[in-house]
Amino acid sequence: DVFPAGFHHVVYSGALGEKQKPRELYRFFENLCDDREDIYCHIFSRGPVCEELEKHNRHKRICFYDLVPEDYLSDLYARSDVQVVPQAEGTGAGAFPSKLPNLIAAGVPVLAICDTDSELARVIVETGAGEAVSGWEFQELCRALDSLLRHSAEVSREHRKAGAKKHIRDKFNINKLI
Repeated sequence: DVFPAGFHHVVYSGALGEKQKPRELYRFFENLCDDREDIYCHIFSRGPVCEELEKHNRHKRICFYDLVPEDYLSDLYARSDVQVVPQAEGTGAGAFPSKLPNLIAAGVPVLAICDTDSELARVIVETGAGEAVSGWEFQELCRALDSLLRHSAEVSREHRKAGAKKHIRDKFNINKLI
């Protein structure tokens, strides 16, 4: 019942602090819900920033929930049509979203909002996991989201998962970390 049938589900999940541009993320979700009747936006997070956004939420299709326990992450990814991964300008050199390998492995289309020269953007492009957009211009974000939704309708999640295996193995193996 959290993900009603007949809608596209755009999801943000994880910590929500200043590095994730929470107000811009909420404005994007708000504009998206104003613009499209076929979208639900979900925020799975907790903390003071999240609570403040939830307190002022005026949309029934922007839904807030606690963080998802690790045992349920695969279910969340399976039900997400698009996962949004925002990153504040200029922070790409010092931060990489730890959830990204799991999103890619799950075949979830990713909308990364980040610097175009960041590692996050490079991984999104190299793996074909989604779209990387620089900035918060609504029309550009909608273009990227529409592209991801079209691609999802044409290419099965299983096919995306199979294609991601090599990239995950090559980019995120233990030797790379060492």
